[in-house]
Amino acid sequence: GVGWVPSMVAVSLIGAALIAYAWAALTGAVTVYAPYISEAGASPPQSGVFSLLLYFGSVLACTTMLVRYVVIRNLNRCGRRIVDALNVASLMAGLVAVCGNLIVSAYPVLTSRAIHNAGAYTMFLAAVLYMMLETGLTCCLCPEHYAKTMVWLRFGLTVASVVAVVFTACYQFVGERNWVEGDTDKPKHFREPGDPGFRELLISSLGEWFLVTVFLAFFLTFAYEFRRVVVTVDVFPLVRHMDDCIEVTRLRSHDSASLLISSSL
Repeated sequence: GVGWVPSMVAVSLIGAALIAYAWAALTGAVTVYAPYISEAGASPPQSGVFSLLLYFGSVLACTTMLVRYVVIRNLNRCGRRIVDALNVASLMAGLVAVCGNLIVSAYPVLTSRAIHNAGAYTMFLAAVLYMMLETGLTCCLCPEHYAKTMVWLRFGLTVASVVAVVFTACYQFVGERNWVEGDTDKPKHFREPGDPGFRELLISSLGEWFLVTVFLAFFLTFAYEFRRVVVTVDVFPLVRHMDDCIEVTRLRSHDSASLLISSSL
């Protein structure tokens, strides 16, 4: 199966965060007091490795979402509209989250804070929406295709992500306000105990790390089911000579549906 694809998403993204944090802390680019992931990966040379791993993880995440979309479409042979709608909506939300992640990797927080924050907020909110929609899909396909255990597992991870994103955003807002009111001279990523807003920013950054962990745990649930999925790519030349003309036959919707049904029998 293709269970290794979502597994590699988790490995690449958590690897990007941990490598960037360890590198930045050892070189003194940030303090060891749980910086935001983007702060750890904002300064060179670790920013290059951080961005490359985020790009790689984004490609794999996009692949996972597309495979998941096709799997659900094949499971929904009876054509339930609610399943089709949730499937399309979840794919769109997932692709928006991937775009947000690409913005985060392309625009470091220390040089392009406004653009970076816009990408981060887009990524987190779209990822939470994706988890909600995928949990709804799993619920709709239970018990025909999914066990109740998987429904409750994804539901629990979704609830945890909602709580984490609210706590992270609220404490970040309060912490940054206290930091500005404290009128300190040093950069925020060099914060230490005793600085204004340190406690709130510490809680917010820990919430971000927890939120990313929940996202990756949700993707690992796809690894379990993708072990039973095989992806194949076939190539069919339409002509014998590449200068030959081809004829295109357009089928009506009910003709194409009957053709698909007969080919699956």
